Amino acid sequence: MKYLWLTLVFGFCAGCASHSKRVEYPYHDPLSSPGAEFAGLPPAAQSAIRSQIGAVEMREILKTNMANRVVYEVHFQDPALFPPLYVSQNGSVLYPNGAVAVAAGENNIGAFSGGPVNGVRFSDLPVKVAKVIQEKAPTSEVGFVNKITVGPDIYYQVTFKDQPFAAPMLISEDGTVLQNPPK
Repeated sequence: MKYLWLTLVFGFCAGCASHSKRVEYPYHDPLSSPGAEFAGLPPAAQSAIRSQIGAVEMREILKTNMANRVVYEVHFQDPALFPPLYVSQNGSVLYPNGAVAVAAGENNIGAFSGGPVNGVRFSDLPVKVAKVIQEKAPTSEVGFVNKITVGPDIYYQVTFKDQPFAAPMLISEDGTVLQNPPK
């Protein structure tokens, strides 16, 4: 009788738990924040933004393409006081039309300054270059991207982790795959 009583009590409690009202969970947006977006920027761009705005609260950072180069558009919580800030990968501050307002400093260290870091993150590639890589090697994982400057021309040397299946590529900034290295 004692066990029957315990079984009835547990059964009743389990029944009550299953009929409880479902509460709509208010959190469903992806994990994204201006801080996380800022942390994903190249070091030179981060330094330029810090030097321009200090501790002003950012609302979002958008990655855009302006004149075939990647530009970061920074929006602030108070747009009336702080209009959007445009920063290139190398840390130059740009006017909204893409012209250089403040050139990047000579002491920047990072992937785009000739400092100790030579690699370029895939997310920082020009849109046309990234598109070519995805079209030519859709199932390959990028191992390393190196930015090469020859005079005024910029090229990206791309190697893949699965090298026997995906040959290295040399891509110009406009998305053209080159057969021979530039001279």
